[in-house]
Amino acid sequence: MILCRLLPIAAVVTLAACATQPAQLASAPKPTWAFQQSDLPPDPAYRYGQLPNGMRFIIRRNATPAGTAQVRMDITTGSLDDTETERGFAHFVEHMAFNGSTHVPEGEMIKLLERNGLSFGADTNAQTSFEQTLYMLDLPRADPKLLDTALMLMRETASELTFDPEAVARERGVVLSELRDGQGWQRTNLEDQIAFFYPQATYPKRLPIGTTEALNAASAETLKAFWAREYVPSKTTMVIVGDFDPDVVEAAIRARFADWQAKPETPRPDQGKVDPKQKAAVDIHIDPSLSERVTASRHGDTASAGPMSAKFRLPAACQASAMAANSASSPSTTSA
Repeated sequence: MILCRLLPIAAVVTLAACATQPAQLASAPKPTWAFQQSDLPPDPAYRYGQLPNGMRFIIRRNATPAGTAQVRMDITTGSLDDTETERGFAHFVEHMAFNGSTHVPEGEMIKLLERNGLSFGADTNAQTSFEQTLYMLDLPRADPKLLDTALMLMRETASELTFDPEAVARERGVVLSELRDGQGWQRTNLEDQIAFFYPQATYPKRLPIGTTEALNAASAETLKAFWAREYVPSKTTMVIVGDFDPDVVEAAIRARFADWQAKPETPRPDQGKVDPKQKAAVDIHIDPSLSERVTASRHGDTASAGPMSAKFRLPAACQASAMAANSASSPSTTSA
């Protein structure tokens, strides 16, 4: 099959704006909230706040469905914060959040949540992306005691993880298994697609799952160093939506997180360059598992076509010719 890939122009422009921001904007004071850069007023139903240590929170009362709530802790660190020797560390640390902390021994977090009516996976989960690690709890009851338990567990993740070497060794097998399970056509297609659209950026080499080499080399000490560097109050936002009095929720957040010591943020590693006005180009990616599809995308000046995307199944006799043509066009499989 042949593949040339499509990316929405909005995503390209957004990434390019971040990558090519002028020096004078980079030195400007960082806004607390994104809406402070807009002329649109925020929804008054949401309560926005910030603790003295820099941690932020968003609270919204919502009584549908009645008597429930959702708790989310967003850490603005992801695989783009992994260095070359740390590829996969942001995701590995996310796994370690469920494997022991100062006040919750390994194996007890899930049991504690299950006793309170939460099931692992459906109500208790986490995910890591390029720029974000998100911890999620869906509470079956909107009562202050369960809310405090949820915030206690979030605080344990934020500042109290222990990274026991034996627990790290056990969880390494889980993470490596996820890496192996994802080594199919979907991943190779995604890697090729990102490399085509962002040839000068670090995105193609920073998929959250990481690499076998980096994950095997990870130790309790190196994972803890990454966590201590990246999990800081100023990179953390707590979001709670549910059938609660917002005053009660804010007081609970302050009680659990006010004494979390502020630390300076470590600058994100250079992410390379994203060009929003790419010249017309075609990339060919062949895999017998890919479906038949043809797409095209314009970027930058609408008078000229941008990168094109196409997928279709090739007869076996044509695959060698297509691969040869692809290789001849450019060492990076991109031709203009």
